[in-house]
Amino acid sequence: MWGEILLNYKETAVSNGYIEIVYVEQQEARQKNELNNKYRLLDTKLLTPSITDGVVFRNRLFEKLDESLRKKLTIVQAPAGFGKTTLVNSWISARKDRIQAAWLSVDTEDSDIRQFWYYVISAAEKKNKGCFHQPLNMLQSVQPYPIDSVLKAFINILFSIPNEMVLVIDDYHAITSGEIQTSMEYFLKHLPQNFHVILTTRMMPSFAMSRMRVNDEMTVLKSEDLRFTGNEIGDFINGKLSLNLTNKEIAQLENKTEGWIAALKIAAFSMRECANRQQFLLDFDCSKQELLEYLSEEIINQFSEEIREFLYRTCILDVLSSSICQALTGEKASHQILEMLSKNNLFTFALDENGEHYKYHDMMAGFLRDKMSKCCPGLEKELYVKASEWYEANENLPEALDYSVRSEYHANTARLIEKYAEQILMSEDYVRFISFVEKLPAEVLLDYPLVCIYYAFSFARLGLVDKEESILHGKGISLDHERFKEFAFEVALVRSTAARCRADIDIEAVIDFAKAALKQEKPVNLLHVLVNGNLGNAYAMKGELRRAEYYFKQALQISKKYGGPYLTFRCIHFLAQIQVNFGQLHSAMEVYNNAVLLLNAELELIAPAANVIYLGMGNIYYELNQIEQAHHYIQKCIDLSELRKDSIRLVQGYIALIKILQVRGKYGEVFEYLSHIEEICTNVRAKFVMLQHFSEISRVLMLMGQRELAKGLMRKYEVGIHEEKSFLYEDEHIAVSDYCIAAGDYREADGLLNVMLPDARSNDRTFSIIKILALKALSAKETGCASDACMYLHEAVCLGLRGGFIRLFIDYGMSMKELLLTLVDYERCREGFSTAVVSYILKLLSHFDNCGSAAVKEENFIKGFRNKEVEVLKYLMSGYSNQEIADTLYLSVSSVKKYVNSIFEKLNVNTRTQAIAMARRFYIVDAEKVDAG
Repeated sequence: MWGEILLNYKETAVSNGYIEIVYVEQQEARQKNELNNKYRLLDTKLLTPSITDGVVFRNRLFEKLDESLRKKLTIVQAPAGFGKTTLVNSWISARKDRIQAAWLSVDTEDSDIRQFWYYVISAAEKKNKGCFHQPLNMLQSVQPYPIDSVLKAFINILFSIPNEMVLVIDDYHAITSGEIQTSMEYFLKHLPQNFHVILTTRMMPSFAMSRMRVNDEMTVLKSEDLRFTGNEIGDFINGKLSLNLTNKEIAQLENKTEGWIAALKIAAFSMRECANRQQFLLDFDCSKQELLEYLSEEIINQFSEEIREFLYRTCILDVLSSSICQALTGEKASHQILEMLSKNNLFTFALDENGEHYKYHDMMAGFLRDKMSKCCPGLEKELYVKASEWYEANENLPEALDYSVRSEYHANTARLIEKYAEQILMSEDYVRFISFVEKLPAEVLLDYPLVCIYYAFSFARLGLVDKEESILHGKGISLDHERFKEFAFEVALVRSTAARCRADIDIEAVIDFAKAALKQEKPVNLLHVLVNGNLGNAYAMKGELRRAEYYFKQALQISKKYGGPYLTFRCIHFLAQIQVNFGQLHSAMEVYNNAVLLLNAELELIAPAANVIYLGMGNIYYELNQIEQAHHYIQKCIDLSELRKDSIRLVQGYIALIKILQVRGKYGEVFEYLSHIEEICTNVRAKFVMLQHFSEISRVLMLMGQRELAKGLMRKYEVGIHEEKSFLYEDEHIAVSDYCIAAGDYREADGLLNVMLPDARSNDRTFSIIKILALKALSAKETGCASDACMYLHEAVCLGLRGGFIRLFIDYGMSMKELLLTLVDYERCREGFSTAVVSYILKLLSHFDNCGSAAVKEENFIKGFRNKEVEVLKYLMSGYSNQEIADTLYLSVSSVKKYVNSIFEKLNVNTRTQAIAMARRFYIVDAEKVDAG
């Protein structure tokens, strides 16, 4: 009996165990089914969006994406409507034969970490069938694996896949989970080289990226990169939509939209039905209904009422800071709001690394202003008044004036102009000053005579002399009116400045009016710096350097007492330049070094005023043949001049730079910067400055073997022999003499040099004397008068020795080297010869040996070019990308890159622009000049 009971018990136990096992399996099956339902794929999220016919293939960005494949991560970050998805999608389409790309579009529902990675791995599985079952099963397991274990399995499989692969995660900003951000950081850290991740997002991801930045493992494309250029707008508008806009209309559209594709599309589609396109372009702004709806639905409506109120009350500001925003809104958390808007890429971007200043996208600001004017009529002008008051309280007068003008509170505007006119004009912001005054009605302007005078001064300073009187007459005002008698000093200053700044400078009038101003019994103030500066400039242009030095010293003394750093630095620069002209390079450098000490003691805000100091130092270092230091200071001058929008100093900086580039053999860059100079020289004053330095440009071109180009520029700028042989035209006359010697017209050169030399001697202009004597020596050498050549060069060398000049001699090339070699023997044969002079000549000769080749002939550039390189160069000149050249010539991209690098090396250039400039100058693509290869 006990046996039967035991047997029955065992059978029952087995049966119950089976039932329990079946129950567990059924429970697991139900849970797995729930997981499958939870992670059921929405297939459309894994589909790469289709490409429409209207998509522009943006080769400049495609090349950046191509380059980014060398790294682990690419982030395409920009606000809504900038074409992030379209860019990456069209790139994948264009590279479909070479890139295997998986696509995942995410949204806020994908912020569950397991679901997110299930989608990511499924996207990879879609491109590599059957490879990723293990990590997918781990995610679907009833007993969940740690996410790092899943990622290890995923990464190991990726490592074993032989082909390269790209994963695009679109709209990554929708992922808010901190867990996912941490896991993404881990995933990217251990990513194999054959796998690349691209994230498109409205805001930068919150996972740590500092290590990747340091290791150069990531590429970031931002809204500045995604903005459509003029050419791309043309491709879209004319190529894709066939609207046949002119270049001018495309430029207008680019300016209106700032390259924002959302606005471009709306404008384009609106223009299809528009009869008057010009009027449409004038009227088009963010008030277009389609754009308003887009901004309203996509951006504004997601904010709280408090944030919307903040936006409406701050949208009138060009630059936002927490303090001015608080003044306009009363919101104490202004900094946090601005930080949030910028971080989330909500059409707000920081202007500095510290996040202290921000700006709204112009289209966004316009939209907000439109909404504000409809909701709160009259509020806009009230806000402009508040902004003006804030800027005045913070002693930022240009901005205070700007907002006062917008408020149309004319009496306040005139008060601000009169009160702070001197300060504004000392900053040389004449165009802006004129724009302020032009907004004032005549009846208001008549009550402020000083405003009228400074208005006229601004036109005079800009060289717009024909407008200086007529513009005042147009407002019913004349500087001869009784009303201006008490301002005789200021009126004389205006007229002296007008005479100095017009194209046909009247030096005597400058002096007469400036001296008339100084005769007025007026307490010394900042304007006396300008009067003395006018006198200093006038006498310098006459070549009377001692008198010029006296007036510049007067100006400097007053400037240090009453003026700001800008005028002080200008005076220092002029005084140092006089030392250079006296042949005292080291004295001039000492003056500049003292200015640098002053600069270091001042606040950083005055740095742009130091551009003249850096220009002078760079030129002296160049003359001493210390090229590295020269380049350093000239580049600082150019950077600051661009910051100040100082076209005069920019031209001088570029002229100094092309000399340095020629020494280094960077001929492509020389041509590139010559183009920049010519663009700037559309301004009358900039052209005048170029003419003052034309001999330097001409010498650079002749050293490069480009005598005909130098001749062409001389014709273009009407460089020639002026009847008046004054210092004002000396540089042009030296350029003409130099060219005549090169062309073999020695009599013409000697005649001009002989006229210049006595004036230079009588005014102690050593720098000029050396240049004139050097040219006379070269002319005598070419005509076979060796003794005369040595005599002239001996005097030039003795003067150069005292000043320490080097480049002045070696910049005349191999002819000067030969003449210096002859001079060594000549000196040693002279009775009582100077060992110091001989040592100096030997020093000059040693610099010839270290300065590289001098003259360069055209055939040197084209020698050794192969036919295939010429073909590649032709397509480079047509704007083709490397990929397009490869497709056209049936080459691989790597082969094209090798040809491009070879072209760069042979032309001694670094960029496509420089290569194209060189090819055009030297006709490299002319078949007759190409080696058979």
